[in-house]
Amino acid sequence: MRTGPGLWQGIRKAGFAVPVRPSVDVLTADLLDNLGNPDPDQRALGIEILETWVRRGVYEPVALRAMGGRAVDNLKVGLGEQESDSVFLRTGSLILLK
Repeated sequence: MRTGPGLWQGIRKAGFAVPVRPSVDVLTADLLDNLGNPDPDQRALGIEILETWVRRGVYEPVALRAMGGRAVDNLKVGLGEQESDSVFLRTGSLILLK
């Protein structure tokens, strides 16, 4: 992950404006990685940012399809594992897909 919670809090405080740096591609990749964050507050903030940007039309259709594909793939990660945090990735991905 190249970004972190401080930047994401700043995005929320700025009314979810997309920052110039890092690029939206870098931020989106990190936010998608964050879907598996075991910290519920950080996971929820990442989902909130992604959902807001989707609603505001930040993403082109090709990017939305890629995000959806990744989220669908995440639903299979760690199935059957015990004592794993992979459930957070599956849950976060399902919330994003709703």
